[in-house]
Amino acid sequence: MRPGPIHNYPQPCQKAPGNDMGFGPVVGGTKARPRRASDDQQAWTSAQLLALAASHGGVSLGFGLQYALLTPFVMELGVPKRWASFLWLGGPLTGMLVQPLVGKLSDSYRGRWAHFGRRRPFIVGSTLVTALTSIVVGNCVDLGVLIGDAPQSAVRVHAAVLFTLGFWALDAGNNGVIVSSRALLVDVVPGAQRLQAFSAATLASGLGLALGYLVGGLPLSNLPGLRQLVCTQACGAAGGCADIRVAFIVALLVVVASTACTVSIGHEAPVKVTEDDDDEESRKLVSRNQDARSVIGVILGDRVILAVFCVSLLTWFGWIATQIFQSHFLAEEIYGGSPDQSSARNSLYVDGMRAASLSLVVNALLMSASTMSFEAVRARLGDRGLWMLGLESTSFLLGLSILVRATKSRPAAWLWLASLGPPYAIQLTLPYTILGSRAPQELQGQLQGYLNVAVCFPQLVLSLFGGQIVAWAGSDTVLFAFGSVVNFFAAIVCWRLLRPGDGFDHSEKTPLQAPAAHPLGKGFPGIQSEVIRKRGIDIIQNKGEMLDL
Repeated sequence: MRPGPIHNYPQPCQKAPGNDMGFGPVVGGTKARPRRASDDQQAWTSAQLLALAASHGGVSLGFGLQYALLTPFVMELGVPKRWASFLWLGGPLTGMLVQPLVGKLSDSYRGRWAHFGRRRPFIVGSTLVTALTSIVVGNCVDLGVLIGDAPQSAVRVHAAVLFTLGFWALDAGNNGVIVSSRALLVDVVPGAQRLQAFSAATLASGLGLALGYLVGGLPLSNLPGLRQLVCTQACGAAGGCADIRVAFIVALLVVVASTACTVSIGHEAPVKVTEDDDDEESRKLVSRNQDARSVIGVILGDRVILAVFCVSLLTWFGWIATQIFQSHFLAEEIYGGSPDQSSARNSLYVDGMRAASLSLVVNALLMSASTMSFEAVRARLGDRGLWMLGLESTSFLLGLSILVRATKSRPAAWLWLASLGPPYAIQLTLPYTILGSRAPQELQGQLQGYLNVAVCFPQLVLSLFGGQIVAWAGSDTVLFAFGSVVNFFAAIVCWRLLRPGDGFDHSEKTPLQAPAAHPLGKGFPGIQSEVIRKRGIDIIQNKGEMLDL
């Protein structure tokens, strides 16, 4: 990331830059709306952007543990392979419900904590949910024994249920944090730095994933002094149960610290409503702008935003298949192990799991490092070219999994899994950068949430049918190959819908970025120009007619 100009800035986790906490002037005795990309804001330094994006790292640590541990651990609890993918249903279901809901609530929040801003109360509340559910997940085996499981049983039904429900609730908390954090980033960072800001978020996510994979792949319970604290009769070193307990203690501490950093530096204007005569008209306009039909009208009425949703929907079929089965692929198909703890091949399975976790650490570090080049590559290729580079690389690498399985080469499998990091970084950065710069400010929370619906739909499908398909085919590579084909078509859609001259490469030129506040926005956050009203509201009044594609 290119550092900004040198100014006398506060240090990370301190007050954000800009006059009056980085927001607009005082109007009529109250603070005006949050400053937008079009406002005259000072630049943020790279260190400040990374501190603002710290919550992405904390959430990603939890996701890293989920990707590395969920499928293998539930198999060790006695869940058959064909049913293991159903446990991933919690992710898409909570994501499809929580992110749009939290996004909409934060867009219009005026509750008792509104003096902290619109986004930060939801970040803090979601973090509390994440912390509490981390405790449940980390102690699921002992809790299962308390409610009926036999301590040494091969099938631990209660523990599996607690683990699954805990992960679903953990997903809900993580989704609340992430959608509020993305909307906060769009609210407080100047438009010219959007790519740099979302690259910082991806960098933080990569570091969080690396730590999650590392914590999930190391026998931390063997550290001096920890074994006596975390090992019990029901949850010992066998199968990694005690290691999972340690992992989620680490996750709890990191997510609390990282979100504290984000809310400390990401100061928002306190939400206050003036008593001017036009306030009632302002409220009516916001209410109309936040109607679900208006959000759909913005999506369908703008080719660039529609492209973001369509391409994301397609490409995530490949990424979800990888995330569900990547660790199991190495442990069973490359290392030849078995998840059955009574099997002689269980030790090979554990070795494969640890190798996968360490490969994923390299994956995440490469993901973080690749963000440093995004601005330079974007300057040469544009947003469309950079995104297509990621899509085509993903298609190639997922197809390569067939060759990796055929060779049974462990080094080839390590390299294959690690090399998926940079394309994943592009997918975590470009869609949110384009949407943040293109979409109406007063709908940012909702649109960021609805984009997650496009991400979660592939996860819902693969959670329902992925395990059955893999059990029928006898190999995880069948889903990797499907992801390769879908990413190839995603690249075609990206090429056709995103066109040079659309104005999405530079946020200050986008037609959806209002040059000045609408008169109704005085003293009221989130009201933008008539340009945005026409793109979001008038489309509905004209029966939602789409732009010419």
